Amino acid sequence: MEKRHLVLDKRGYSTLLWAVFLSTVLIPLLALTIELSRYFFAAQATANAAESAALAAATEIDKNIYESDGRTTLTSSVYTWAQTAALSSSGSLVSAGVNPKVGQININGTTVRVAVSANLDQLFPSIVPNITIVKNGTAEVRLLNN
Repeated sequence: MEKRHLVLDKRGYSTLLWAVFLSTVLIPLLALTIELSRYFFAAQATANAAESAALAAATEIDKNIYESDGRTTLTSSVYTWAQTAALSSSGSLVSAGVNPKVGQININGTTVRVAVSANLDQLFPSIVPNITIVKNGTAEVRLLNN
């Protein structure tokens, strides 16, 4: 009789239901939320690095060439300054082991565009393959308008 009474007892079902719910739904959802917030934080930091790199590149216009024939030309140290600015403005990424890299620098008239990429493998588990963010920054060259 005692054995049959345990089988018919329904008090343990809600505990089992909550254990299954927490392990299959709530915990993975929490992990996904944390990972997505980490991704968006890294994307914003990479965008900040791209904007800083664009501002640094915009200051590296060869003013002598512009004054002589009106062409906007970047100096030879533009990549060095842009990379330095990108690294200094993304301190949180650098401290996590992610180093943003300046890719392409283009100038069109007085607008400078810089592409900065960051490989986020250090921030995510190894089951997520090769996450790379590429952000573009633009800056207007003000020096040439004076």
